[in-house]
Amino acid sequence: MSKPVVERASEFEIRLAEPDDESVIASLIFEAFAPFRDQYTPDAFNYTSASVETIRGRFVEGPIWMAYDGDQAVGTVSGLPDEERFYIRSMAVKPVAQGKRVGQKLLDVLEEHARNAG
Repeated sequence: MSKPVVERASEFEIRLAEPDDESVIASLIFEAFAPFRDQYTPDAFNYTSASVETIRGRFVEGPIWMAYDGDQAVGTVSGLPDEERFYIRSMAVKPVAQGKRVGQKLLDVLEEHARNAG
């Protein structure tokens, strides 16, 4: 069964992630932040490039979306609801997809979800 498409913009699709996507999400975040690794302390980089276990735990805390170019995951954003706000928990776009408005499309979906959730 295919995952429901939340938004289709140009060649990109934004879909809600599912718990079995955690390894793809962790890999995507790592790849997006790897070019900046030397600008982080080792602990900060490990925190930023969240592990599969960390991503798995985030599914119970709030929604996670993924951007796809065809069948290739190229971006992700996760949200964290609070009593009065909806925070951006993490966001990453693969270097090959940066500059193509993938991040903006992910933020648009997160913002729409936050508005609809109240």
